[in-house]
Amino acid sequence: MFGHMNTIIGEDKAYRKIGFFGPPWPAHYLAIGGDGFGNLYFLDLSRGDETVLFADHDATSEFDGIDMYEEAPNLAEWITGLRRAETYYLIRGIAMQFTLTPVFQQVPEGYIGFVKELLGANTQGETLAEARANLQETIALVLEANRLLTEEKMHG
Repeated sequence: MFGHMNTIIGEDKAYRKIGFFGPPWPAHYLAIGGDGFGNLYFLDLSRGDETVLFADHDATSEFDGIDMYEEAPNLAEWITGLRRAETYYLIRGIAMQFTLTPVFQQVPEGYIGFVKELLGANTQGETLAEARANLQETIALVLEANRLLTEEKMHG
């Protein structure tokens, strides 16, 4: 997520000036963050709700020329989803936090995704939004499986 209000305003001004990979950035869109791959999370202020949308720079659509997906029904759920990317572990009574790095690549069949730091956490989806959702579930499953295997080894 962009750091603070001035950064958000600056990013929006830049997109309105240069466009979003071709199509103009509408004045009623408010970018609130990026995914590190050129795509944006944003609000459509003309909708009158808090739905967080995802703008995919690799695709186009008839709506404002920007391909978009609904990422979360509101800001609170979107932020909760971001927090899930930061995972906490309790090891020998010490809380540890680490950040996972998801990587997504477009392929002819859709998108593939994996996590650099977590062996076995890989998935696919027809759309980027589907691949993201699948990877979130995959991360939870791999971490749970690793936890169970470790407990098994520790307890014989």
